Amino acid sequence: MACNCNKADKSAIWKRYKAGIDRHRIAAQMMVQLSLVDECIENGDPNVAPVIRTEAKAAKNRAAKSKINK
Repeated sequence: MACNCNKADKSAIWKRYKAGIDRHRIAAQMMVQLSLVDECIENGDPNVAPVIRTEAKAAKNRAAKSKINK
């Protein structure tokens, strides 16, 4: 189940979470279910594009790390 934007504003939940407010308190303030808050927090910051990791990028990172370690 995805975060339901009609019931809760993802960015408002994320801002409160980053401010250090407990997830139970966020759910009470926003008057939404705790599971909805948990899903929004788990999905991360809605204003940042998700990082898509490909095998090519992973291989490039491994090669760079091995050069650093040598």
